[in-house]
Amino acid sequence: MKTFIKSKRKSISYFQSLSHDDDAALNASIFIQDVHRGVMPLNGESRKHPQFTATIEGDEFSRDQAIVILRSFDDYEQHDTRDLICDAVNDIALNVSWRGWQVYEITRDADLPHKILIVPFTTKRLFKIMGYYIQGIPKIERSGINKRFILLPSKDVWCICMPSVLDGAKGYRKILTKLKKFHKPSPDFWLTDMAAQRQTSGFNFEQYVLNKSIRDARLTRRWGWNQRDSSLKNTTEFFYYYRTITFEWAQAVMREHIINELNNLFARIKIDARIVISGLPTQQDILRVRQELCDGKVQFEDAYNRAAL
Repeated sequence: MKTFIKSKRKSISYFQSLSHDDDAALNASIFIQDVHRGVMPLNGESRKHPQFTATIEGDEFSRDQAIVILRSFDDYEQHDTRDLICDAVNDIALNVSWRGWQVYEITRDADLPHKILIVPFTTKRLFKIMGYYIQGIPKIERSGINKRFILLPSKDVWCICMPSVLDGAKGYRKILTKLKKFHKPSPDFWLTDMAAQRQTSGFNFEQYVLNKSIRDARLTRRWGWNQRDSSLKNTTEFFYYYRTITFEWAQAVMREHIINELNNLFARIKIDARIVISGLPTQQDILRVRQELCDGKVQFEDAYNRAAL
């Protein structure tokens, strides 16, 4: 059942007039989807690692406080702690994957002021200056607010970015920008000729598709994104599994980073609790598997099953 919680937030969650900026090119959109899907097991269950557990350590009062915080990220009332942790982490991963970072306001429940809530707000027109986050309100949206800016003290904001080992927020946004630059499956002049039933001389469509795939693979080589292509038409089986396992590593980095940042958030707002997960491959585990793959010590499918969720 979906829950609706009123908060004493000051921030603006999103700007309708800037919503067109959220449109992503096809390849960038697919990359974003693949980045956040599978950071944590969906529905709290891992088929490849059935021993997976996710718990909250601390006394009962602290655990209850942590659960309230986690429910801020989840649209649905999850009664199972493991499911709640998975949904919260995946929701944060979704938000971070769109722009490389996400901000949340630390606020209070309007009906129960003793309850702390974490609510997301847009990173558009957001600046940080001398201990404050400043939201610049688009002119077209100021009539109902009567403000040009909203000031939020840094102490009331939780900011989470893409991990530095994955090039951080700026590096990630550069990848998205470059993916969007050549996002069409075919060039405009070829489509124009096709519509006019003309043959484009000197243009090799298959070579264009191959070159575009090579470019996207180079842009995302740190991530190991396989572009959802398992045909092995233009790559070896070894390299396909190498990249796929690298992508599992990148998602493990995100998973551990988000959980670590959540635990830091708990400590920051004086909640004596921490999230602990076990039974899933760590980023170090996956790197070892990948090295075994390179050394020829493990079969391709076995290596993937050890690294994937």
